[in-house]
Amino acid sequence: MKVTYFLGPLALISAWITIICAIIVNPWFNLYENALSDLGAINLETNYIFNYGLIITGILFGVYSSSLERITKNRISAIASGISLIAAAHLIMIAIFPSGTEPHRFVSLEFFLLVAITIFFMTVAFYVDGEKGYGSLSITIFLTGILGSALIEWPSTALLEIYNIILITLWAILITHYCIRKRI
Repeated sequence: MKVTYFLGPLALISAWITIICAIIVNPWFNLYENALSDLGAINLETNYIFNYGLIITGILFGVYSSSLERITKNRISAIASGISLIAAAHLIMIAIFPSGTEPHRFVSLEFFLLVAITIFFMTVAFYVDGEKGYGSLSITIFLTGILGSALIEWPSTALLEIYNIILITLWAILITHYCIRKRI
């Protein structure tokens, strides 16, 4: 079992710690009114907590992303790995271009879209390898994310982001379980 396969869950632990710590030091933050990126806004005195946390998370996620190509026997997981690396770069760019800068919305939206595309390609890779159970769980996470994001009227951007981060967390756990089970 390669250590890199545990970096996905570790990256998500880093993300959750970052979010929780940034919320704790910013009592003005309201889950029902703000976006998570408000915790890293350009003029916020404590923005370094959120932004440095995202950079650390993005680096962990990037190293993890490079291991996705070896998970299945087919080359489709290599496509997922490449897309996931671009998603990790976008996560880092969310910190480099914090809320209040022009590129921020673009890199934030692109991050979540790229992760969804990664999950889709890994779903296809599972099905091609005959891993129908893992493929079914992965497509369920993908569809839950896409449909929940598009069809639910979320009271705030933060709650929409948290919803998707929960699904990404579940997916990373699924991938890690698969790697442990297959002794990859």
